[in-house]
This record gives sequence, structure tokens and C-alpha cells, in this order.
Amino acid sequence: TGWRLGYMITPPEWMSAADRIHQNLMISATEFIQEAGISVLQKSKVYCEKMKAELNQRRIFVLKKMQELGMDPGYTPSGAFYVFYKYPDSTKSSRSLCHEILEKTGVAIAPGRDFGPMGEGYIRLSYAQSMENLDRALTKLSECKLLTC
Repeated sequence: TGWRLGYMITPPEWMSAADRIHQNLMISATEFIQEAGISVLQKSKVYCEKMKAELNQRRIFVLKKMQELGMDPGYTPSGAFYVFYKYPDSTKSSRSLCHEILEKTGVAIAPGRDFGPMGEGYIRLSYAQSMENLDRALTKLSECKLLTC
């Protein structure tokens, strides 16, 4: 559609270079998209706080459910909306385990190795889904017995 808008926050000393790059990549966003962007920036605090609270509830739910199902990650995530979990079967690569889980359960999870060499032996679960989907996915993961001892 061409209805895109973005912005960048940069140190002042990078501004000149960023401006030159921008001049060669962009012409301009349409005026109504710029107005929409201004509105979003001015009014997004309430939405962001609401979403932050919702994601926190999902995080608490996922951690509790994982513990109940014998998949305790052993820590409380404090960053985005992911849980890294060290799975017990060290004979399987995180990539092959995630593929097997997807085939058996229909639940897509990310292999830990995708996030650096220290991630092998872990999987990454996202809690950026509805509570219903999270509950269903965790139940399926538990039932397939690939992530529990």
C-alpha cells in the first residue's frame, strides 16, 4: 500500500549520516500517515501500559503452567515475551527437537541455537498469544513427553 512510517532515535553525532542515508532511500511518507504517526506517539502510553500488564499476566500464567507440567525453567524472564527452557534430552539438538515437536503437536517453538551457540540444549517459547492458545500449546507439549523428564 505504501502506507509505511518509521522513525529512528540516534546519537546526535550520527544524525548527519542517517540523514544522507534517508535522503537516498525515501522520498516521504504521505501526510495522513505522518499525522497518524504523531497521534500514535502521543496516545500510545495507555495502550503500551495495558499491553505490558497483559503480557505480564501471560508470563505468570505460562511459568505457573510450565511448573505444573514439570517444565520449570528455573528463572523468571524479565525481558520481552519469551521463556528459555533447558530440555532434559541432551541427545537431541534444539532444532531437531523443535521440528519433532511441531510434527507431533502442531506447536511451533524456536530452537535455542537460533539465539547463539550457548542456546543449544534450550528451546524458546513465546507467550505473545492468547491465554487459551498458551494453555492448549503447553498441554500439548506436556502430553508429547518430549520436554519433560
